Amino acid sequence: LHHEELVEYFDLDFASLTASEAVNMLQVNQGFIDQIELEKYKYTSLETINILRSFGNNDKIIAKLDIGSLDHFGVRTILKKTGDKYIGKIDSKKIKATDWLEILKSKPGLLEHCNLVLFEKGDRYFLVKLVQMFPQLSHMIRENKDKISAIGWEELLIHNPERYSEMCRYELLSKKNWENIIKRQPLLKTTMQKYVIF
Repeated sequence: LHHEELVEYFDLDFASLTASEAVNMLQVNQGFIDQIELEKYKYTSLETINILRSFGNNDKIIAKLDIGSLDHFGVRTILKKTGDKYIGKIDSKKIKATDWLEILKSKPGLLEHCNLVLFEKGDRYFLVKLVQMFPQLSHMIRENKDKISAIGWEELLIHNPERYSEMCRYELLSKKNWENIIKRQPLLKTTMQKYVIF
């Protein structure tokens, strides 16, 4: 619309809007949320995510969405957009370790809501990525050191050799791992010579 301010002069039947028309009207003017019963519509997870992306800063609109039924990607989207504002209304059990890594990149303050147990299951590579972001969690590396792969140790030694050298399981590292490590941390060459025969 070229003159969206004129919409209010038309006699619109807000009750008869389709689900997509309701969203279109909100894009014209978010103030229409007072006349639109957004909660009566059933939106797919993708549609809800798109609404969140467009109106994530509008409390009235978010309050009328069924955010409790969002899938893990939807939950990730709303947390990235709004922080902990709606943490009590979403199902945080749906969030995967990979989702948390994405969320915490932009909202590090949400670490207090993060289920750290997720990072001690399955591939510990995600734990490595988490600890690189939050060094205060380095105790989790020690506690899970037998489950960390060669690529995980490679990343940790490159990231902070002083912290992780003494707990590293060097026997897992291949020549290729060492080549990558030495490129970034040449001072570890002496350590490498103890474990690798070229």
